[in-house]
Amino acid sequence: MAFPFGGHPTLHQYLEWLRSQGFEYKSGIWNFETTFRIEKDGKPLLSVFGELEEYLSPSVVEYFDRRLGVASPFPKTPR
Repeated sequence: MAFPFGGHPTLHQYLEWLRSQGFEYKSGIWNFETTFRIEKDGKPLLSVFGELEEYLSPSVVEYFDRRLGVASPFPKTPR
């Protein structure tokens, strides 16, 4: 992993944490890429492209948290 301090979640870990918070995600293929649609109460909130084992950088975690209105326990870019 290229990040210097560790503790960065994979996309799968982040999606599973979201699931534990009442969100749902569905996977599909769009333009030959895997996509995950994140929903809450049946309302689509965010589409994410990537592989489940891909590590998320702190800036990506911060972006996802902000878009979804959550405060995940994963490292984020300091403000």
